[in-house]
Amino acid sequence: MYFNFVSGVFINKGYQRSVLINCNKSEYIFVPNSLCENFNSLEKTKDLNIDIKDFLIKNEYIYELNEIHNSYLPQSFTHRNYFDLDCLMINLENFDLNFLKYLCSNFNICNLIFEGHIFNENFLIDDIAQLNCNGIFLNIYNNDISIEYLQNILIYDIVVSVMFIDCKVPEGLDSKKIKNKFENNLFNENSLLIDSYFIIESLEYNPVLNKTLYLQNNKLYESKNKLFTISIVENQFKSKKLNSIWNSKKSSTEVCSNCEFSLMCPDKRIPFSRKNNNMYFHLTECNYNPFISKWIDEEGYKTLEECGVISNEHEFSIDHEKVALINNELWEDE
Repeated sequence: MYFNFVSGVFINKGYQRSVLINCNKSEYIFVPNSLCENFNSLEKTKDLNIDIKDFLIKNEYIYELNEIHNSYLPQSFTHRNYFDLDCLMINLENFDLNFLKYLCSNFNICNLIFEGHIFNENFLIDDIAQLNCNGIFLNIYNNDISIEYLQNILIYDIVVSVMFIDCKVPEGLDSKKIKNKFENNLFNENSLLIDSYFIIESLEYNPVLNKTLYLQNNKLYESKNKLFTISIVENQFKSKKLNSIWNSKKSSTEVCSNCEFSLMCPDKRIPFSRKNNNMYFHLTECNYNPFISKWIDEEGYKTLEECGVISNEHEFSIDHEKVALINNELWEDE
């Protein structure tokens, strides 16, 4: 008897432990890394521990196969996207409508996201609604806007949502398109995304940065902090530099490649490519340390440096003995 994952279930191996992610039930469970070895091939799944097997079947993580046959096809994890850009982020406070029309006419853009602290009611929604895109999103950090003006925006089908961020929704608005969000800058386990499309994209790309650009002052940037400026030239979206940041998947990013949560992680930090290899690194540490399985606000948390892990522009190294000693102290009663 052999076993395979139910569609929508993924396994991801970390330094200390693995996670089984069930997108159908919006949950994940921790499992030993040895379970990943069992699922390296269908042939090995027949050696599953009977208690683990029964638990995973009961909770709809795996299903039984009587035999491996030629018609069997494993789950396909190929991320397909036919747009030049998934998302164009536009600063509400400073953009040129004619330049935006040029971009939408010359490139296949899925979504336009307008955001800003100062919402100018001269914002030409009639013109914006005619742009060639799938959907328009408004992220507003200021609720000092007339109800009448907002109601005129909401009548357009192409407007998917109006999100008020870190401010209350103006009274008198009643629409399913109206959203409210108070941002929490602390990245923690509640930030993880249990979503099949996000996970599949994570296997091949950086799901947060992939096919996303920022428009400000008639210039395109690859990130909000303007690390890269993109000029409007033919085949610009296929440039080597641009593809580099989009392709910075977690398995090619130091520290992240050792993290069990990496496929669910909406980390917004910008990765940098090391010159002497094909790996990426971050300038700042994440709030989770996968080498000791601790979040920054948990008792016993230590930084990467304190654990003997070095990740910078020059090198990546792990002092496995030091990490082992720390884990023995942290988890000796487990």
